[in-house]
Amino acid sequence: MNTTSRSRLLALLFVLAAAAPFAAAGADTAIDRPAQAVTTVAPAYPYLLRRAEAAAEVTVSFNVNARGLVTDLKIVDSTNPEFVAPTLDALKQWAFTPALKDGKPVDSRVVQTFMFNVRPDPEGTTAATQVASKKGKR
Repeated sequence: MNTTSRSRLLALLFVLAAAAPFAAAGADTAIDRPAQAVTTVAPAYPYLLRRAEAAAEVTVSFNVNARGLVTDLKIVDSTNPEFVAPTLDALKQWAFTPALKDGKPVDSRVVQTFMFNVRPDPEGTTAATQVASKKGKR
């Protein structure tokens, strides 16, 4: 696969992953409906790290306020600190429908993991995805 094709596939996978719905990690009886992403932006894959085929996972915890805005971002874990800034920059541009409790918008906490990888996995596909999220009222 040439570099242009790989870059397009990587970009497509980020777009598809960003549009994927969040999966609740556990039932939270305090919230009737968890926050749902309506606008997402894929993190930029740092050029030199993409060329070096560097991989990483970045897990971020953040608040979705009652207006659906992302606030209070905190890095939970990162396997490569070079991927932290692009992840945070992208998340700052996300928008949500806020979580609901008793029909009213409320703040909620979300944990989201982003995986960066340009090498094909054993099935021959390139992994560049957003995975496992957890929602809950703070």
